[in-house]
Amino acid sequence: MAVIAAHQLAHDSKARCCDCLARRWLSDSHGIRRIRLPVDERLLSNIPDLMRADAQRMKMLTAVASLNLPDCYIAAGFVRNLVWDHLHGFDQTPLNDVDVIYFDGLQSLNPDYIQKQLLALLPDIHWQVKNQAVMHARNEDAPYLDSQHAMAHWPEKETAIAVRLVDVDVDEIEVCAPFGVQ
Repeated sequence: MAVIAAHQLAHDSKARCCDCLARRWLSDSHGIRRIRLPVDERLLSNIPDLMRADAQRMKMLTAVASLNLPDCYIAAGFVRNLVWDHLHGFDQTPLNDVDVIYFDGLQSLNPDYIQKQLLALLPDIHWQVKNQAVMHARNEDAPYLDSQHAMAHWPEKETAIAVRLVDVDVDEIEVCAPFGVQ
């Protein structure tokens, strides 16, 4: 079973925000107008099935889930490459790295330590770990509310898609796509 958290992005000249189907953003004070982006529900619902059919990606999702990181996903090329290859009938594109994002507003978790934990679990993977709670400073944005909100500020819309294993026992996968899926 897949839990889908498809998001729609709202833009104006002063701010960007994410209007999530799974939660409400407190953005009225920013004057954000919300719009719905096209979402191909069939493709969106296929992403968890594509993930489950890929034993290596499931190992990575399981490793990340085992760390119980707050608001954590595997993002970017991990999902994009799989979907692209599927849509175009390509063989599996090798992953240069695996981007793990999480949101720790207290900054109590060290990304380098998390990366070492992941390397201990799957040493052949080139892990990249980023706390999205601090990325706003690097990007010169207002503070992000959570991982999905941070992804809504990523410059490459094609990579602003992520998945996480919600229930390891039944391989329940949640998809987050702030810009929609087309």
